Amino acid sequence: MMLHSRRALALLLLAATACTTGPNPMLGSYTLNAVNDGALPYVTQVGTATHSLNGATLTVSDDGSWVESFTWTHADGAASWTRTELDAGHWMKSRDRVMFDSVVMGSNGFTGTYVDGVLTLDDGAGRMHVFKR
Repeated sequence: MMLHSRRALALLLLAATACTTGPNPMLGSYTLNAVNDGALPYVTQVGTATHSLNGATLTVSDDGSWVESFTWTHADGAASWTRTELDAGHWMKSRDRVMFDSVVMGSNGFTGTYVDGVLTLDDGAGRMHVFKR
């Protein structure tokens, strides 16, 4: 319960400091350029299968929502398929810090920074996703 209260307080404080005047330069669409400083595709091994994150597009809207479309490939022996999936949620910004909650990942979505048209987001599993305009 204490963890949820602290997270709620942090979100409230972040929302309270997010108010700015004028247009928000963070709004718009971004393309995933790198994961952990490596070029795409980002490849991981899951048991005997290989998963490749091939690309993603992230759109940040002025109503506080965001949506991401990402394409990934699963390969396991002779079986292979590629899918495009969606994630979405709400975002908040305070100075250069950003928080994205996620339909897929819940309130423990992404945290990171926005600096000069670049979103650098930690997915909570130690992977840094770099999105650029």
